[in-house]
Amino acid sequence: MAGILNHFVDFLSMLGVIFPPIAGVMLVDYYILKTSRKILDETREKGLLPDDSSTPLIGWSAIIACIIGTVVGVIFNFGIPSLNSILTSGIAYWLLMKTKNNK
Repeated sequence: MAGILNHFVDFLSMLGVIFPPIAGVMLVDYYILKTSRKILDETREKGLLPDDSSTPLIGWSAIIACIIGTVVGVIFNFGIPSLNSILTSGIAYWLLMKTKNNK
């Protein structure tokens, strides 16, 4: 039974590194970049949900930033892995979006 428990703890630790980068991307997008703020404000006034046609189908910058954050959280052994992955994905997403908007 102890062998299963060790694998379960490893599994939970891996989940704690894989999912936080998603939150890092969402926080940077909403609070720092404010990419959809105008659409959200307009629909909030009307009491409706935003239309799907106003957002891009796939956010490649977000996906790449999440992968970068997960890799950093898994590979590097300094600090708290989940915090490292959140911060790395947020910074990577911010940089990717800034370079994408400058083109």
